[in-house]
Amino acid sequence: MPFYRDVDRIVVIGDGRVVADMTPDELLASDILIQEGIREPLYVTALKHAGCQVAAKDHPQHIETMHLEPYQEKGKDLVREGFPAGDSGRGKAGPRSAGSGLFLYYRQTDPVGYSFPY
Repeated sequence: MPFYRDVDRIVVIGDGRVVADMTPDELLASDILIQEGIREPLYVTALKHAGCQVAAKDHPQHIETMHLEPYQEKGKDLVREGFPAGDSGRGKAGPRSAGSGLFLYYRQTDPVGYSFPY
């Protein structure tokens, strides 16, 4: 889910009740999407797997405009070490060779996101 258009608020409904009514940045900084069985954007998942606590103040609504500096060190660690083993199938990504980085894609021909080179 990257957002196709900018929105002010998102309402998430689960089991017939309002689970969340908040800004996109607040929603992406929370675990509500995962709890409701909705896939969060790949860059948010990657940051969380790197051990980052995604914060609404860093504007995660769009990777292109997100404040990424606070996440760079842990992102670099993820590139060097790969995803943790046994991580819901994501453990297939092992350590990277020197000079490579973490590149996030929604489609292989349409890169979206940020690279954490090291």
